[in-house]
Amino acid sequence: MKHIYYTLISAFVCLFALVSPLDSRSQCSTCAGGSPSQTVEYTYILDTTTASTNTISFPKFPPGTGTLTCVTLYDTISLVATSGARNRDPYGKNAKFLLSLSPSISGNGINIDDNATRTYGPTWLEAFGSPGDSTTYGPDTVFNNTAHQQTVTGTGGFLGTGTLDFSFEISGGLLPNMGGLNYNLSVTGKLWGKFRLVYSYCPATSLPEIFRQFTAVKQSNNTIQLNWSVSNDQISNSYEIEISHDGRNFSPVGKIASQYAAQGAAAKYNYQYLPDKTAAGKLFFRVKQLTDDGKGQYSAIRQVGIGTSAPISFISFPNPVTDHITLQADQLLKGNYQLELVSAAGQQVTKRTFSVSNSSIIQWPLPFRPAPGVYYLRARELASGQTTSYKVLVSR
Repeated sequence: MKHIYYTLISAFVCLFALVSPLDSRSQCSTCAGGSPSQTVEYTYILDTTTASTNTISFPKFPPGTGTLTCVTLYDTISLVATSGARNRDPYGKNAKFLLSLSPSISGNGINIDDNATRTYGPTWLEAFGSPGDSTTYGPDTVFNNTAHQQTVTGTGGFLGTGTLDFSFEISGGLLPNMGGLNYNLSVTGKLWGKFRLVYSYCPATSLPEIFRQFTAVKQSNNTIQLNWSVSNDQISNSYEIEISHDGRNFSPVGKIASQYAAQGAAAKYNYQYLPDKTAAGKLFFRVKQLTDDGKGQYSAIRQVGIGTSAPISFISFPNPVTDHITLQADQLLKGNYQLELVSAAGQQVTKRTFSVSNSSIIQWPLPFRPAPGVYYLRARELASGQTTSYKVLVSR
């Protein structure tokens, strides 16, 4: 319990929505050449607590993943409070009280504030020490699924490794506004919730024309299978596989010579990487094509979660979309996944649930061809509720 003046601030009830439509503010810009920005999102679940101040933590954005264009924090608040007042004067009186509560989330350029008030009384309170010298108001729903969000484009504080912290705080209390000042006042409640942070970014490197596809998938034996396709392969080419633990600093771990004798052929390659048994978190991979003149071109960067609790990452293609969407996961999937296509205005266009077993790919033939424009593809694992979202274009 925390005393503030005459007010006792205890627990509160907050519910933060996990799934709410992404709007255009979470997608701050298109990338070079008009290609859409991509998103990575994280959800923090705050269990029931009696603390009026809590720290909400999210992973930072690895700069090597791409150029961070904006960050959006979403929350939806519900708050239930019970207030109490006791007359401390030696005579009875009519009393009125004002309850004022203000939730706030702050940190790294994010500042979300709200306020709600309730007026109680007039209530007759007997003299101090007599039966009837106290009263209780509530429990009252002060906030009921009230949504907030804020987007910031100053992203420097979000970059790097490790975590960044936000302070979530409930302040305020119960104040007398009729009948003097001599009271014992208290406010109690409950607190829990969900917070969602969305990073919008442009990939670090556009996928070169030579790299038609590059995937990294964790296998059931914990190896990581890398697959890539190239167009116009040359006999003198070779391919260097590079790895990073922070998405910025890469080092080579293997090399493959061209396996094709025909100049200009389309080629497919694969490479297996075995992580150290103690590795945890995320690994980042890229492939560098080396030519006989010493020049090199890089593939896009792919990340793979290491450890049993690592969240699933997806890439989607083709983009722009025509009549189908393919989702490629960084690990083998098992369970039910709901894919949803949402318009830029937040309206659901179509959705479908897929049952996947021991595969890293979900193929979604669209039931119809949506009108050309910008859409959001949302993938949700139904068992855990983990949700990832991507901006996609539908071409003519």
